[in-house]
Amino acid sequence: MAILTIIQLMLAFLSPITPLTYSHGNVEEGTYITHTFKLKNTSRDTVYIIALRRSCGCTATRIINNKRVVPPGDSIQVFVKINTRGYRGDIKKYVILYYREDGKDEEFLRLVVKAKVEKFFDTPSTVWFSTNYIIFDVREKKDYRQCHIAGSENIPPDKLINMLKAKKIAIPEHVSLYIIDYTDSQALDIVKKIRQLGYEKTYVIKGGLSAWKDDMNGSLLICK
Repeated sequence: MAILTIIQLMLAFLSPITPLTYSHGNVEEGTYITHTFKLKNTSRDTVYIIALRRSCGCTATRIINNKRVVPPGDSIQVFVKINTRGYRGDIKKYVILYYREDGKDEEFLRLVVKAKVEKFFDTPSTVWFSTNYIIFDVREKKDYRQCHIAGSENIPPDKLINMLKAKKIAIPEHVSLYIIDYTDSQALDIVKKIRQLGYEKTYVIKGGLSAWKDDMNGSLLICK
């Protein structure tokens, strides 16, 4: 997934205690969230940047151009980058900007980034080392017969969804479901539909059959 950067203008030094929050929305686990806060000195005094602290090791932050002195009316940009690997669900990360104005005590400003981390993809190697899973290959039967992963089930997508909806396939709670289709985007559409039925542990095998061939050196493949 591409790294997303959004530049937002905020009048920061008017109310330094009020959190300035950027809501990213949904993001795939393992990708990065990046955001740049632009903060303007709206006071009559020069502002001196003292330090920039992060909330955890998953967060990287810096002041663009390392600007530490902000005259009245001038602004700075604070870049934040968050690694979502290992997180799931709603997250809230922040950096704290410490500063002081001429003749005044040190103050701080909290910059907050919020997101909902979801996991839809797993790599072939992750599947390989997993237990208790079922692979559904929803490609056409002729392509499945040409080459497929041993033990995978070949069921058309609409039929698979209907069977799961009607509980015609018994899936224990501890079992994960993996989907292979012609493209990851097609597989993702199916995964989302299956999750809507309550099967939250459903994922795309990232890269499909071609990635399995490359990553696993053809292991467990049955090809003509």
